[in-house]
Amino acid sequence: MIKSLLTSNTNVCTFSIFAFLLIGCNSGADSPSYSPRETQSKDETAPTVEVVFPEYRRIERRISVAGTAMPNRKVTLCALESGVVKSLHKEIGDRVRQGEILAELEHPGLLLQYEKSEALMNAKKAEYERLLAAREQSAALTPAHALDAAKGEYLALQASWKELAERIGYLKVAAPFSGTVTRRFVDQGTLLTSGIENTHPQPLYEIQQTDPIRLHIPLPEADIPWIHNGMEALVSFPELVQKRFSARISRMAKALDPQSKTMDVELDIANSSGDILPGMYAVVEMIVTRRDEVLSLPAMAKIPYSDKPQLLVVRNRTVEQVSLQQGLSSRDFFEVLNPEIDSQTMVVLQGKQLVEPGTAVNPIVKNK
Repeated sequence: MIKSLLTSNTNVCTFSIFAFLLIGCNSGADSPSYSPRETQSKDETAPTVEVVFPEYRRIERRISVAGTAMPNRKVTLCALESGVVKSLHKEIGDRVRQGEILAELEHPGLLLQYEKSEALMNAKKAEYERLLAAREQSAALTPAHALDAAKGEYLALQASWKELAERIGYLKVAAPFSGTVTRRFVDQGTLLTSGIENTHPQPLYEIQQTDPIRLHIPLPEADIPWIHNGMEALVSFPELVQKRFSARISRMAKALDPQSKTMDVELDIANSSGDILPGMYAVVEMIVTRRDEVLSLPAMAKIPYSDKPQLLVVRNRTVEQVSLQQGLSSRDFFEVLNPEIDSQTMVVLQGKQLVEPGTAVNPIVKNK
């Protein structure tokens, strides 16, 4: 009898411990995980939506515009005097300094004219000086008009001689500024005509100055009020993946293109390394305004409408639709100005297509 009682009590104790452990395990496995701000029980029949709470953060408004790298200066050199190309001193890709001789021409006829003019000038100079000395000794023997005529002829021949000397100087073609030779159009022996006397002369070289680079951007009309001279910008080039360049707005056209409704804006970028090549495509980003501690939501929380964007908020597990009062916005976030929305308001982020105003939902807070 005693043995039967002990056995019965032992079975009861074992069963009680097993039931206790089973209840403990089941309660841990079935309990859902909610945010501390989510305390109500889950409705199995309601749709589940992902919600987010507004947060205070810094918002920056940025403008991103495509641009094109251009040389700071660009010129196509033509000879100012006719002649035959005697020698070429530079090739494409060569660096040149301002005033450096790039090519030399020869013009035999011009040299003969110069020598003849020089001889006539020297003869007339000697005649003038002789008449001047004679008049100083005896004014009566040397009339003033004869002296003046000799002086006039001498000065005219001197001016003609100087003109020919200058034309001979034009036979040497020099670089107008420092840069790089980007094109060569002629070979040795090419006959060239004067670039001054002819409408379409044959060019010799093209030179571009690429330090600094002049970055040209067509700024849309809507962004013009945000931009001013001296504003900082960050420039990137798809071809130069590892490099970003800081620059400032240097020039603004202050006029719109009537066709594209854009304004020409230029930035100067230091390019001593020569990595930026004229013609490269660039992306220019500018921060036009910035504010700290702004109550904001992710951009994808908005529901776009033609008249005004909307928000779906969850109160007491029920969806409500709210007209959004939006302030400053960036690419990823926007400022919320609605007085009824604060940092404790749940806003639907994912699952908006599953619900409508008045729908009961199971909100799940988005994990950060």
